[in-house]
Amino acid sequence: MDLHIPISLQPFINQKTISENTTGMTGARIIESDDIIIKIEQYHHESKREIETLRFLQEKVPVPTLIDYLVENNTSYIVMSKLRGKMAFEKPYISNPDALIKHLAEAIKRLWTIDIKSCPIQNRIQDKLIYAKHLIDTNQIHREEIDYSWLKNDNIKSVEELYEWLLVNQPEEDLVFTHGDFCLPNVLFTENQLVGYIDLGRAGVADRYQDIALCARSLSYNLSVKLNDQIIMKFLQEFKIPIKWDKIMYYIILDELF
Repeated sequence: MDLHIPISLQPFINQKTISENTTGMTGARIIESDDIIIKIEQYHHESKREIETLRFLQEKVPVPTLIDYLVENNTSYIVMSKLRGKMAFEKPYISNPDALIKHLAEAIKRLWTIDIKSCPIQNRIQDKLIYAKHLIDTNQIHREEIDYSWLKNDNIKSVEELYEWLLVNQPEEDLVFTHGDFCLPNVLFTENQLVGYIDLGRAGVADRYQDIALCARSLSYNLSVKLNDQIIMKFLQEFKIPIKWDKIMYYIILDELF
């Protein structure tokens, strides 16, 4: 394994068997032992946000324990405890969609119980659009990976046009604490009990549909069904709030820039 670990962090993995976990799409390298995770990635604002979030969420909801943190040569190293559980797209969970959607909905609603009055971490639409503009202006967007089909608008064919559409069509926000990237690999369960949330670099105060939308999209992908499939509708009904398709589509489209 071609791997550089700073000298000050090496005691965490010395004399331990380590491996690289390649699950997920964060772009980070995940090095793990039986009890430790080291997340390695180019330092950017999501690295800083993940540290802030891990600290803020301790004893509020189950998340990894932050053990150490270092930035070296513009590379972020986050050392945290390893949560023991299975990701939501793994068996037996994905094999029982009716049970899975209930577990996922409960995990999202549990985040809503966090008091946001004292939360210093904001990830509202305006925050996301400011960062998206930075990514566009500095040519950090993977333009070839953007799926414009979500828009159902053939007139929008560039990142700049997509950004302008998002700017003009911002929905009103109903604020809660959100994971920010609530897809099936980022929530862990064991024996139908929530073990915890991982990959928290996009967490913060945002509209409650931020997590609902991305979880619905992730379910659609992992179950190989359309977004309006019956199982997705049953998932949306678990929240017992009006189903707002305009918000669902807005947050899915917004996520294309990240």
